[in-house]
Amino acid sequence: MSLLAGCGGVDEPAPAALPAQLNVPLPQAADVGAPVAFRAGLQAAPGLEFSWDFGDGQRSSVPDPQHRYARAGDYEVVLRVQHPSGDFRESRLRLSVSNIAHLDDLDCSAGLGRGWCWLHPLPSGNATHQVRFLTPTTGWRVGEGGDIFKTEDGGRSWQRRPSGTNVALFDIGFADLLNGWITGQRGALLRTRDGGLHWEPSRLPAPLMDGVAQLEQVRPNYLLVRQGVSRILSTDGGATWQSLSSDLSAVGGDGQLWRFQGAELQRQRPGEQHFESQVNFERAGAQSTPSLSLFGPQGVALWVFRAFPVESAQAWTYRIDLHLSHDGGAHWREQALDADGPAIGVKVLQASADGQRLLIDSQGQLRRSEDGGRHWLALQPPESGGFLSHDGAWLFATTPGGAWRSEDWGRTWVPMQLPTAVESPGLARWQRVGERGLQLELPDQVHLSADAGQSWTQVAPLGRPDGGIRALSFADDRHGWRIENGGVLAQTDDGGRKWSPMATAPRASRIQRLSAQQGYVLSLEGRLMGSLDAGRSWSTALPFEVPVHQFRFDDPLSGWALAGNEAWVTGDGGQTWHRVRPPPHTTALALRPQRWVAVGQSGEVAVSTDGGQSWRAAFSGAESFHLVRAVGAHGLVAIGLGGEISRSEDGGLSWQTQRLAGIAPWRDLCFVDEQHGWLAGEAGLFFTADAGRSWTRRVLPTEVGLSQVQFLDAKTGWVVNESGALLATGTGGS
Repeated sequence: MSLLAGCGGVDEPAPAALPAQLNVPLPQAADVGAPVAFRAGLQAAPGLEFSWDFGDGQRSSVPDPQHRYARAGDYEVVLRVQHPSGDFRESRLRLSVSNIAHLDDLDCSAGLGRGWCWLHPLPSGNATHQVRFLTPTTGWRVGEGGDIFKTEDGGRSWQRRPSGTNVALFDIGFADLLNGWITGQRGALLRTRDGGLHWEPSRLPAPLMDGVAQLEQVRPNYLLVRQGVSRILSTDGGATWQSLSSDLSAVGGDGQLWRFQGAELQRQRPGEQHFESQVNFERAGAQSTPSLSLFGPQGVALWVFRAFPVESAQAWTYRIDLHLSHDGGAHWREQALDADGPAIGVKVLQASADGQRLLIDSQGQLRRSEDGGRHWLALQPPESGGFLSHDGAWLFATTPGGAWRSEDWGRTWVPMQLPTAVESPGLARWQRVGERGLQLELPDQVHLSADAGQSWTQVAPLGRPDGGIRALSFADDRHGWRIENGGVLAQTDDGGRKWSPMATAPRASRIQRLSAQQGYVLSLEGRLMGSLDAGRSWSTALPFEVPVHQFRFDDPLSGWALAGNEAWVTGDGGQTWHRVRPPPHTTALALRPQRWVAVGQSGEVAVSTDGGQSWRAAFSGAESFHLVRAVGAHGLVAIGLGGEISRSEDGGLSWQTQRLAGIAPWRDLCFVDEQHGWLAGEAGLFFTADAGRSWTRRVLPTEVGLSQVQFLDAKTGWVVNESGALLATGTGGS
């Protein structure tokens, strides 16, 4: 009891004992601007003093504080707990703060805003190799980088489905809404049994390991795959495979194999080892030429053209016989056709049950008969200059003036509307989707109609889309400019998710945004223009009208511009410029207060210590330079289009050169501090944590080379690939 207790005083609790060690839990997640909760891990701690150092210059004396980080990065957090006796305990945590709040609903390589996220075009800038719609609302698309996307709203939006691979995927097919298959690069084969929620990986056998394998027929446990002239068949869900002989005439959707052996049509049923005779079409004294067609669910048609010699007249007589089966070969009917009708190379597309109505393809010419083949009508497009195609019982006519469909084998034609963006369907491929849906596939785009061609929605590109971005510059994690096709400028204030055109901006070839308000562009005419009001108004930056071909600001005050054999330099944010003459063929400068370095297109290096009045040549050993960056107090890193990376640690007097990817050209380079930098080019993205001494490759969800990289800090960055697509990261790409 204290001496003051009898006078109304209060007992002071004894100071808590220090634990042997502090067990401070690491916060599960930390993002820029979001509150991060820290816990000292002490239940009761009277008399102890707490000191938190959050690693960003901010501190707290609260036992369990919350803190918001203003900048992404890796921070060392230190907690010190001290006893009144002077004894203390200390704990150190390594906390990674990301910048993903504006990315968490995008398609990102590591999910939930992490890794690299596609910003433009959406849903992906990778090439699309195949688009398949199962219904007018449900469709799939596959492409480079292991891309699998599904739509359930007719192509208006696409959601990624994990593929488990980053190889290119070529073809996709579904037997029904649940069972589907995908083929890909290097023999990749994926299967789903639950409508694409999960894809099971496997591999095609050796004959189809290289090249592009196409799905020719798909059933739940049955798969026919073709690559060139090679075909393989599985009837047990891909567990075993059968290489098909090149002498096969047809493969049925139920796994039946068909071939000609002499004058016999033979069939092999699934699971059997031998062929059985179906039709013997031999006729005494005749030379017979057969052709086989499969149509509809179980239709089989054997077309036999026969030539009989007439010796007395030294001439020939002809006969055509058609053998039809509508039940996969269980029952056959034979009928004689007009001997003057189509002869060889005939494919039966449709046949009525009684054999009277026939639709055939005779060497590219569609013909119809209403009387069992005694008379034939050659079908023609409704307008001249077009061509016909078919999908099942529907016919399609494509002409320079439009497109038509026929649902009655060409008796009547109904005009269809073409998509707005399609002036002429050209090499159109029509596919039925469900009862009344249509998919129109053009060389570079896919359109979908739910009403038999009366209205259309463009649902996906084919091939690699042009993202249209030619240059990019961000001042912070929200405010950026970009150059689009034709030199048009656009701006964003949400990190690149939405862009709006800058109506008053000049058309430009290069840009650099230094702050939310200040930035520069190089116009297509070679004028350096500046803005101090976020691009609402522009003025000529240089005091004289000189054609500039390159410029850069290392910070809002220090910058340079190259014009012919001269350089213009500013140290006050462009208020004043003075002219210097760098060495010939200079392509870039690096400016420090006491030392300037110039690099040239043939690997030249020169150093100036008097503000560009005189230059001292140095030897780099490199073939070419087009970009140089200052790193720390004395370091420099320079790159060229020959694939070399050169580094100096003494202000440019001596250099070491290395290659990472052969002669693949490097396009861009950036550093965020004295150690951490990124290198972009045709070989992809590389990262250094030791000022450029060593580099490691960073995996991106694009197979296309890069044209630009920009990072604001260790976590927040963007890359533009050579197709003009834009990706962003708030986690440093990890």
